[in-house]
Amino acid sequence: MTPQQFLTEFGHIASAPNGVQRLREMVLQLAVQGRLGSEPDSDQSVSTLSELVDLISGQHLLPNEHNADGRGMPYLTGPSDFGEKSPVPTRWTEYPKVVAEPGDILITVKGSGVGKTNLLMDAQTAISRQLMAIRVTGADRDFVHLVLKNAASHFQSAMTGIAIPGIGRKDVLGLTVVLPSLAEQKRIVAKVDELMALCDKLEALQNQRKVARAVLTKEILGRVASDATVDAQTCLQNLSLLASDVDQIPVLRQTILSLAVQGKLVPQDPGDESAQDGLQRLKVDSKLILERGQLPVTWRLVQYQGVAEVTGGVTLGRSLKNKVLIRLPYLRVANVKRGEIDINAMKEVEIGVDEIERYSLKAGDVLMTEGGDWDKVGRAAVWNAELPICLHQNHVFRARLRSVEFMPVWFERYFNSPIGRAYFEGAAKQTTNLASINMRQVRSCPVPIPPLAEQKRIVAKVDELMALCDTLEAKLRKASQVQEQLAISSIAALTGIQSQEKETMKAPKTELVARLKIGKKPTTKDQAPLAALLVRHNGELDPKVLWQHSGMERIDDFYHQLKFEMNQGWIVQPEVPSMRVVGER
Repeated sequence: MTPQQFLTEFGHIASAPNGVQRLREMVLQLAVQGRLGSEPDSDQSVSTLSELVDLISGQHLLPNEHNADGRGMPYLTGPSDFGEKSPVPTRWTEYPKVVAEPGDILITVKGSGVGKTNLLMDAQTAISRQLMAIRVTGADRDFVHLVLKNAASHFQSAMTGIAIPGIGRKDVLGLTVVLPSLAEQKRIVAKVDELMALCDKLEALQNQRKVARAVLTKEILGRVASDATVDAQTCLQNLSLLASDVDQIPVLRQTILSLAVQGKLVPQDPGDESAQDGLQRLKVDSKLILERGQLPVTWRLVQYQGVAEVTGGVTLGRSLKNKVLIRLPYLRVANVKRGEIDINAMKEVEIGVDEIERYSLKAGDVLMTEGGDWDKVGRAAVWNAELPICLHQNHVFRARLRSVEFMPVWFERYFNSPIGRAYFEGAAKQTTNLASINMRQVRSCPVPIPPLAEQKRIVAKVDELMALCDTLEAKLRKASQVQEQLAISSIAALTGIQSQEKETMKAPKTELVARLKIGKKPTTKDQAPLAALLVRHNGELDPKVLWQHSGMERIDDFYHQLKFEMNQGWIVQPEVPSMRVVGER
């Protein structure tokens, strides 16, 4: 690879998605193959890591053997304690079992972070079984660290295991190392540091440009949505000029909705029946009709209960004594997305036969979520009879419009617009990281009502523009893929290295077929969070899913808790588990 060749291909690589990261990977690959120098090193040899290091496996500490108070030496439980270069401990112990020394390279060998490394610099540190310490004895330590960083994807692909996948000592010690002379190792490390610093500068400049472009786009779209002197309809005819990046498409979609519900998306027609006349004709309670504010003259604001009957749904776990029961599917908060209903993960509930009419959904019902995370508050979608019979849970409000002349999708668009979302965010009851609204707030929500004929034109225009957004997003993604493929080809042309896209988390080669099942049900006083999760999920879960639901970042904590609850009989100890290769059926 000559300097001229590199400069010719550099732009293709650096400007591609994840281009700077690909440059970093290319530098590492060239470095560990001895190809960063102008001439090959005649003294290089091929070794395995076992010939160059001592490998120390970590060991688990019980919860009462470590603390968060700084007593004793640092204790690292896994990659959650890793910093950019060196660990940042959050636990300490006075009862260390396995100790890593300053200068050791730490590598993650269990869980989703397999292959991640950090360099221990400051003090002796206890390590858990999720980590191993690599003590270099036969090479330059920093050169070996480069080899390990380059091998991260190799270790990910080598993972095996049941609930907690990982790699073993043989995987680490068997790693092949192209070993140049000691002087050349040090020169390579210095060159890599120099090139990585340049990559950092390039990435910072790219990020600054991206932020500036996003701010400019947001300012332009904000002006389009809020400034009456701006011709929004003309601006929206040039969508590709308003969004040059996939990340800007959501902002563009929200701008379209904001314009739509303010009456700025299509021109008003003086020949249309006004909203006031239409509401009177449909006998909407005049007490619920509000001042129009900044809306067009022919529009009105109305409390939602004036145009829709808002009700709650089925409460789970209630008494059903003396009822003839039937089991039917129902919508949860998770099923109601913004603008769509997801019926891929439906659950069923028992209700009385005499309650079917009360809780059943009908085509055209507008559904809204009570809350949870901030993004779930007031989330709206229209039910289009995706199932013959379906109920809704009490955390999902159902609004049935009082006239077929109102368009359900109009209200869904409003509630999902920035203006509708702002209302519910302001009205929501807030707790730590959670928010919720109640039925009274939904019923009293002021909704804009355009003339009914204009309502139809707006909905059609929104559909048209959203379709254009879909097309623009697809084109931008395609262009990004082409750039990425060009970068891969450029790297291959320069180095002969066939780059492959890495998964953010490599799945293990094997998985547990048997699921974890509830044993005897724990009481509320028992320390059994995993069993409690199983109870809430019909008594069984895949081990990996249980881990994800548990919220435990530290794998050792999850493993210890699982073992404890199995010993107590709350979770059934599985028989010798059968295994299968992932993807086989």
